[in-house]
Amino acid sequence: MENLFDWTSEIKPGIILEPDTKYCIECGNDFDNDIIREAFNKIFGKDWVDSCYVGRHKYINIFDNAMIYDSMKNGEPITLSIHYDDKFIYTGWDNGSYFRDNDSFLKFISMEDFINYSRIE
Repeated sequence: MENLFDWTSEIKPGIILEPDTKYCIECGNDFDNDIIREAFNKIFGKDWVDSCYVGRHKYINIFDNAMIYDSMKNGEPITLSIHYDDKFIYTGWDNGSYFRDNDSFLKFISMEDFINYSRIE
């Protein structure tokens, strides 16, 4: 008889994003501004994301970023960096392997995992 709970082995655990830890989200050539923004809103809360985005210094610099779009048009893979503290969400990006080549301590997450499994506590 088939085990009724076999399907549970396919469930991925949540990814807890820890404060003051830098994560790299590997988007490849599939960066989608609206989907990433929705994920930020879900993970951090829309009000907090809005306050970090529209502030005097744009701590979130990946939304509506023309340079990212240009890199994608040239077929360059996009990697985002994200970390937060108790006040701000900081982001950055590169269009190659800079993060991976220059900081072996970063935590890398696929875009799919970031969107579907990431959260903060």
